[in-house]
Amino acid sequence: MIRQFLNSLLLYLNWFELEVRARVPGLKRRADQAGKRILLLVDQFPPAVTGGVHRPLSFAKHAKEFGWEMTVVVGSAPSKVGPVGQELRRMVPPTVEVHDLMITEPPIAWRLIPHLDGGFFKAIQVVREVRKLAPKDTAVIVASGPSFDPFVAGYFLKVFLGVALVLDYRDEWTECPFAFVGTGPFNVWWERRCLAASDLVLFTTTSMMTQALNRFPRLAQAKVRVVENGAAFDEFESDRTDRLPPGNAEARHVTISFVGNLAEHTNPDSFLATLASVLDRRNDLRPKLRLIWVGNKSAEAQTALRSFRHHDVFEYVDQTPRRETFGLMQRSTLLLLIVNQNMDRYRPGKLYDYLASDTPILVYGSKGEAGSIVEELGAGMVVQDRDDQALERAFDEAMEGRTSNRDRAKRQIWIRRHDRRVLAKRLFEALDGLRHR
Repeated sequence: MIRQFLNSLLLYLNWFELEVRARVPGLKRRADQAGKRILLLVDQFPPAVTGGVHRPLSFAKHAKEFGWEMTVVVGSAPSKVGPVGQELRRMVPPTVEVHDLMITEPPIAWRLIPHLDGGFFKAIQVVREVRKLAPKDTAVIVASGPSFDPFVAGYFLKVFLGVALVLDYRDEWTECPFAFVGTGPFNVWWERRCLAASDLVLFTTTSMMTQALNRFPRLAQAKVRVVENGAAFDEFESDRTDRLPPGNAEARHVTISFVGNLAEHTNPDSFLATLASVLDRRNDLRPKLRLIWVGNKSAEAQTALRSFRHHDVFEYVDQTPRRETFGLMQRSTLLLLIVNQNMDRYRPGKLYDYLASDTPILVYGSKGEAGSIVEELGAGMVVQDRDDQALERAFDEAMEGRTSNRDRAKRQIWIRRHDRRVLAKRLFEALDGLRHR
């Protein structure tokens, strides 16, 4: 208990020191005006395997091409690295400096320390470490979240390094509808401070940007911009002759694949309940239907899948390299995208992969951003939450080969516009604009 108290006191002293030093002009250094180096602050980066690593990875991959150098500072690292993580790390160009700080938090009396998403201790330690290692040609800091401790670190480092600060919202912070992002008064206070200090703020959807402008009236519209997510489509070469995972393929005519993480933001409970209603009255569907769950699953999701009363229609595939996964998507009849109402302002990363596969998409739950795109492109269908009649029709159409995939040319044009290289170019053009202000 005494140790926790002392660690908490030390954290407050470090915070106080940073606040004081940030206000002393003589302790700040100005950026090299000729420099074109980005200091990218992220909590996770390859070899971590999460949906959030692909966007910062794309920035790193294309920085040199558009005239920028890059140094990446990573707050944490995975304890184990599998083949997927190794594959992702190999995609990082050798010209990119990567500093894995692997900060671990000491025992702290949490009642004495306000909660910050990602950890306030980590944010303070990143500032202390980066002040020592930051290259002198650094011209701009890009802080990408979640988690959002990089935003707080960027707040201080902007002052100490004398550079511009860009906040990259992959997801929302205090407006996030999911529990995996910390909210509360301390987070709101820090989000306001970070937004006020920023020079440019990026969002992945117009809906997210509009929500932020409404929620934070002092956020100037002139410094917000949408840089959408996308996919690196050059990574999607696949062997279409690869076999599907084991199963009685001759007796089944519809293969539906869900690819990605099953967790809070993709809670399968409603879909499973609706699916059960369909299969309860349509015994003829069971031998013809095969639903493959590909990727990581939370403990809650695993429990829900195991307890499903028609479990014999399910098969499972572990997380696999992207090329293998893409081949499986191409050979599926339908790709399942679970979009709960809380996801209305979001576009799941798998949406871009799904669209690139040219396989029809079944959006289940709420229409939102993702469902609107699928309908606009004629790339599939949307089944609203608990609408078992619509889900049954979707299965019947799939078995009859009438699944909606009307305008492949329009779909491909949309995909080319959302290649990660194209979207990264928008970021670097915006950064060039900051340097010439």
